[in-house]
This record gives sequence, C-alpha cells and structure tokens, in this order.
Amino acid sequence: MLNLIEKATIEFRRSLDIQGVEELLLHISKRLPANIHYVSKPHVDLRHMNDKGGIVKEQGSFVVGGTITRKDSIMASDAFETVTSDEDYQKASAMRFGLVPDWEETDYRPEILKLWQDTRAVVDSYFSARIPKSAREDPQITYEDGRPIVHPNCDLSPRR
Repeated sequence: MLNLIEKATIEFRRSLDIQGVEELLLHISKRLPANIHYVSKPHVDLRHMNDKGGIVKEQGSFVVGGTITRKDSIMASDAFETVTSDEDYQKASAMRFGLVPDWEETDYRPEILKLWQDTRAVVDSYFSARIPKSAREDPQITYEDGRPIVHPNCDLSPRR
C-alpha cells in the first residue's frame, strides 16, 4: 500500500523537458477532463565567458506548478508542482500534489484522493501510448512497467 507521499507523487516513466511537461498537461486536461492553470519557471544563466564580451545563455532547471480542477467537480481541485530529475537537472521526473503538513490521508476529501489516482492513470496512459507499436512488437525488447529493457545482444543500429 502506498503511503501519502507516494500517493501524491506521480513518477514519470521517463524524464521530461519543459515542453514535454506542457504536452503532458495538455493530455491530462483532455483525458480527465480538467481545467489546468499553471506557470512555467525556467532558470536561465547568462554568463560572461571571456574578456571579449562573449556571453553564453545556458538553460538550467525549471519548475512547472499550478492547479488541476476536474470539470465535473469543482471540489476535485489541487495544486501540483514538478520534481526535478536527479539524473538531469534540465528535466522533470515527477509531479507532486500539495500535501498539508501533519495531515493524514483521512483528512483529505475523497475527491482529492480520487483526483490524484485518476491523474496517475492518465499519466500512465500518456507514457504507454508513446511506446511505438513496432518497438512493442520487437522480440529483442522487453517492457517492464512500460520501460524498454534492451536485451544484451540486441542490434539497435538503423535498418536500411
């Protein structure tokens, strides 16, 4: 059984850049259906590289946060924020709904817990749909939780 933090956190099957997160939110909005209001906050560095005035623009991490509100129930509304990937600071590895300090699961309205659960299912369907059909049928690739596991002797070079 999942604890409350695990229920409020939806891990992505693969990390997403900021455009990928926005595409995922559009998918969630269509499939729940829900109204989603969000703000994207990219962190950008402008650094001087030398004495000749050269400036480099470097993308850093980002945060996307907002609220998801079911169209069929205004009571099913909660805040969320993306979680930066440990492997690549320029990507998000999860989204997390807001938790109230010292609250137990029974303190949350059932509509909120269902929103978390339904959003998780839609996110799972989003990633499942992005496994190419030809790859799903490839005998050299096995899938575990929607993630490809390539067999050691698998040739992934392009076919001509």
